[in-house]
Amino acid sequence: MSGLGFRPAPSSTSARSAASRSEAVAINNRRQVIGKSDTPLNDSYGDPIQHPFVWQNGQMIDLGTLSGGEARVVGINDHGQIIGSSVTKAGRTHVVPLAQR
Repeated sequence: MSGLGFRPAPSSTSARSAASRSEAVAINNRRQVIGKSDTPLNDSYGDPIQHPFVWQNGQMIDLGTLSGGEARVVGINDHGQIIGSSVTKAGRTHVVPLAQR
């Protein structure tokens, strides 16, 4: 078992120094892990904004959002296709294929 690590803080941010939590959601037979991790930024309530990620080959890759502040992953198949949802700036939630790795 190995830790997934945390997302590092961008050098240009004055927010928290680094993300403090990450959580795995699913794993496929290629050992790709998807989940969510804190970013160094906070929402209007002071809570950390989380982004979905894929962890592969020892590296955590931020999957980003659809111009909104929130996105989630729910599954990954053995082809590396990731499905999730993202909220736009207008507040609309869309189910989207987030990436194929």
